[in-house]
Amino acid sequence: MQRRFLHIILAATEDGRYLAESAEAVIASSRACGVETCLTVAAPASVESAVRGALAAWPEIRILLIDTDSLARLYNSGAEVSVSEVILFLREGVLFHEAALRTLLESLALDASIGAVGPFTDRTVYSWQNLHGAHIQEGGEDPSAWLGRRITGPTDSIFLENVALLMRHRVFEQVGMFSAEFMGVGGEDIDLSFRLKCAGYHLLRTPVYVPHAGAELYDLFATER
Repeated sequence: MQRRFLHIILAATEDGRYLAESAEAVIASSRACGVETCLTVAAPASVESAVRGALAAWPEIRILLIDTDSLARLYNSGAEVSVSEVILFLREGVLFHEAALRTLLESLALDASIGAVGPFTDRTVYSWQNLHGAHIQEGGEDPSAWLGRRITGPTDSIFLENVALLMRHRVFEQVGMFSAEFMGVGGEDIDLSFRLKCAGYHLLRTPVYVPHAGAELYDLFATER
């Protein structure tokens, strides 16, 4: 079977509240970039009704229902049915745009030694790397432009979160995928990052910003790198 170029695996982690917004944004971004994609939503079986309702407008989206609340297992289930060269792991609520997707794809293609790339976002559990986009916009500036003045290009990172994580499929399989030992959400991305580092890969954070539809629900801090 011929591999598609990009497989987007969107994990339903917010009970379906933001699935429609995330799906619409990433589909539009892919089309604007001229990228051939397939989109799979991996969701806990317990929220099937909410997920199917949220995605009713996109019958082409594959829905995988798994009896788990482990983000690692949700992502892995999507990867296991993927035939794509590149996978974008995406959390529900993240709102992609053309410039963000294009930048991530270009950054990953820079060198085979790059194991994964990720953006800045306002949805993170690590306050020191949060970018409070709404605060920057209130000052009349675009968050990505704000980043671009401070960071000239992709930079090496110790780890990347899987809020939005772009990887080559073969590299993801090579390092053993996400560890299914992690329950719920949290830690599986740090574990994967360290295994990528130990395998000799670079992790790049790109100077591009993607917002999260539910960011106002979380305690965020406006910080500079």
